[in-house]
Amino acid sequence: MRRDDSPTAPSSGQDRRTGAYCDELDACGATPVVRATTGLVLDSYFSASKMRWFLDHGHMDDLDAPSFATVDSWLVWWLSGGAEDGAFVTEPSNASRTMLMDLATMSWSNTMTTLFDVDPAMLATIQPSLSNFATVSADVVPELAGVPITGVLGDQQSALFGQACFRPGVVKATYGTGAFILANVGENHPGVFDGLITTLAWDLGEVAPRPTPSRDRRSSPARPCSGYATRWDSSTIRRNSRPSPQV
Repeated sequence: MRRDDSPTAPSSGQDRRTGAYCDELDACGATPVVRATTGLVLDSYFSASKMRWFLDHGHMDDLDAPSFATVDSWLVWWLSGGAEDGAFVTEPSNASRTMLMDLATMSWSNTMTTLFDVDPAMLATIQPSLSNFATVSADVVPELAGVPITGVLGDQQSALFGQACFRPGVVKATYGTGAFILANVGENHPGVFDGLITTLAWDLGEVAPRPTPSRDRRSSPARPCSGYATRWDSSTIRRNSRPSPQV
């Protein structure tokens, strides 16, 4: 990725090609360590198994600097110069959704990168959600040349932040491609509980009055499909509610 101007092999959470691979890891007893380290469930929804699939199927073989990244990393990299001099960075709310980040240390986990056989050198540098990531390159957006990029956050987490869910115990529901109920559980790692996943909500870094990360615990459907289901339902209702042609 880092020597080119476009993603080589994009994927999404709805890509289920690695479902069988995750089942194999589960059968080998990997689920408890995945849960304890990342706060997530062992599922192909998250990025790690997809990275392994791309490596196994040769998608990264011909690249000079093969890299894996969530969309935030690609956007910052591209805005800051891309293949010329782009910054390859991410932050904990996005990194925690890859199934490769240690939820306690907010760094790439040696245990997880070994389990999925992903070289940490292929991953973006993790820094606080509120920090100096890069500046916009004049070659990319001349009108914004030199403007600093100082905030990055995942979509669900940014919705939690945007609706001022700053205090522990505050809960919100978000409808998107998937439906998620998020609860701010505060600064301390709450542990792992069946039926729920735990990820980083944000890390405000040293510029915040209280430079400690907040974590969220969330419940969601087994498959990220609520948005599509709603769209299908509304289109079906509209189609079925049309008046029958008169003869």
